[in-house]
Amino acid sequence: MGYSKTSEERKHAADVIWEAKKSQHVAYEHLAEVVGRNKVWVAAIQGQAAMSKEEAVSLVHCLHIDNDDVFSFLTEIPTKGSLGGQCPLIHLYIGFMK
Repeated sequence: MGYSKTSEERKHAADVIWEAKKSQHVAYEHLAEVVGRNKVWVAAIQGQAAMSKEEAVSLVHCLHIDNDDVFSFLTEIPTKGSLGGQCPLIHLYIGFMK
């Protein structure tokens, strides 16, 4: 697994995946078939979920990505708050209102 990625490294890896998907006109439905998961889960690969090594290999081959950092990003379990930016507070407000 290695060390935890910084938010800049995670954003760069997510951008590489997004650009490959976009430039090759690959739909999330197709990626879901390739890795054997639901398309909604596959959409979360860009920083919210971790793939098994087998799933990550399938995805990087499908998108023709030759980047070890992207593979590492896909298999690393994300840390809460690792996406950077402002934390959405709506869930906190709803919790207080219950």
